[in-house]
Amino acid sequence: MVNNSRKLITIVGGGNIGSAWATVFLLHGYRVSLYENDFEVHAKSKKSIKKGLNLFIESNNLDSKKVNNILCNISYFKDLIRALSGTKYVIEAINENLNDKINIFKNISQNIDEDVVIASSSSFLPISKISEKTINKDRCLNLHPGNPPYLLKFAEIVPSKFTSKKALDQTKCLLKSIKLHPILLKKEVDGFVFNRLQGALLKEAYSLINNDIVEANDIDLIVRKGLGLRWAVMGPFETIDLNTKGGIEKHSKIMIPFYKSMFSKKGKSNFEKKSIKKVIAERRKLLPLGKMSARISWRDKKIFKLINLLK
Repeated sequence: MVNNSRKLITIVGGGNIGSAWATVFLLHGYRVSLYENDFEVHAKSKKSIKKGLNLFIESNNLDSKKVNNILCNISYFKDLIRALSGTKYVIEAINENLNDKINIFKNISQNIDEDVVIASSSSFLPISKISEKTINKDRCLNLHPGNPPYLLKFAEIVPSKFTSKKALDQTKCLLKSIKLHPILLKKEVDGFVFNRLQGALLKEAYSLINNDIVEANDIDLIVRKGLGLRWAVMGPFETIDLNTKGGIEKHSKIMIPFYKSMFSKKGKSNFEKKSIKKVIAERRKLLPLGKMSARISWRDKKIFKLINLLK
């Protein structure tokens, strides 16, 4: 573990993403201040962070004594100014409401040193809008992690036209220090990259449901038993490069004309309420909401084992 114990990171928001960010920084020796104005959320956050750390106990990467020592490095605050005192980097992870984010960014920027980077973990709201009332908006950027970032080892860095190279470089160094791969986007785009790729797959999946081609669980099976296994070790471009004799050049000549024809044909629209309700009903039949937490724990343990297998 890298000794970052004197470096303080402030997380603003104690929900799932804020708690997951806190976990990954704690694992790599940082001190963390977590701001949340609801004491009930504090309690949930503490439970979530400990649960994340316990994954590393189960895999023999940590023991309970080390986890208890790690937990000494996080402080919880209901006062934003106190949470920001002495911070070296701020990550905002509140609800996906633009006005709330604009206001919290403004407040943060008024209470920290002018060179401290402020990053938003929004999944889709652009930093150019979030930072519109921020002092020194050149230190602002989107920092969108995989969820949870202590398992999915990357984060998207999305600058606005105002973001400085210094802020980008600081963020890349920070991510590398917690063993996350920095994915730097060249400019803002709706949904960034992760959600655009995920959204493209979901768009086609809902289209297949809308046109009564297949059941939702069968789509999950195809991804889990097929595409997902490939994508666990390589991305889509490397997949087709290896799967086609003659590589991606041959694949593009054979398959792209077919894809163009296939996607030009009109079916029912993709995101119809009727089909969304059908998928929801099928998922809740397979997994009641009361069993969701246990299934998430199962998922995280499986991902952890897969990561160790692929090292």
